[in-house]
Amino acid sequence: MNVTDLSYFIKERVDMALRRGKGEPPPWTDDTILRQYRFCNVYREWDPVSIFIHDWLGPYAHHCEARVALARYVNEPRTLDALGACEPWEPVTVLANLNVWRSSGNRVFNPAYIVSTNGIKQDKLEYVVELVTRVHEEVHLSGQETLAEAAEMFQAVRGVGSFMAGQMIADLKHMPVLANAEDWWTWCTPGPGSQRGLNRVMDKPLQFRWPSQLFRETLVELAVDLLPVMTKLPKPVDAQNLQNCLCEFDKWSRAKNGEGTPKQLYMPSAWKNGN
Repeated sequence: MNVTDLSYFIKERVDMALRRGKGEPPPWTDDTILRQYRFCNVYREWDPVSIFIHDWLGPYAHHCEARVALARYVNEPRTLDALGACEPWEPVTVLANLNVWRSSGNRVFNPAYIVSTNGIKQDKLEYVVELVTRVHEEVHLSGQETLAEAAEMFQAVRGVGSFMAGQMIADLKHMPVLANAEDWWTWCTPGPGSQRGLNRVMDKPLQFRWPSQLFRETLVELAVDLLPVMTKLPKPVDAQNLQNCLCEFDKWSRAKNGEGTPKQLYMPSAWKNGN
């Protein structure tokens, strides 16, 4: 296990956010890759979109299954702000408002996530509203679930895959409904980017595929090896954030090794806080 580059990446990305938060002028790092391209924060909850979504969910944090689904499938603060509360859930009204927003020339979806209709010939707005309606009808969290159990409930809804379920759980764990889940620190669901990142750390072929349970167990071991850098951070890093770090680390490593570059350039003026 080689954690040297990963430790450097985690510490430098956190320090960038802290320097920016203190009001220091850019650039906030001497790392040419981090200066040129956009990388998510080590703490997902520090990212501007997550901050907005958590505030948007806040007033309805005890029963926000449909709202969190809408929030993450749209993933665009300006759209969510224009929609307002969406409480109670009224799909006809939400769809009408989304159509008005789009017809006015506004971007509906944040391009950070690829949202498709899964091969169904249907307008994307209609598809997403119908999907969120199924979540509203089928997912009812009691507050007693583990993160794993809650993710399974979302994935049981037609159209919701493991990636989007994981994104919603990453939000809901910061809401009262899942704040006390016993696997709060240890549960995650691996994606392609985080698997490649772990492969780099573990010196495995980049295309090696980890069974989910083995991935989580290996992350626990990795967290132990990362303790020297973790003790220098503002707070501990849970498994979902560590998984996200591995995905971002894979992007950074590709650029460092001349294997390709991230899609998004880093524009410090794009956000007032935290990016």
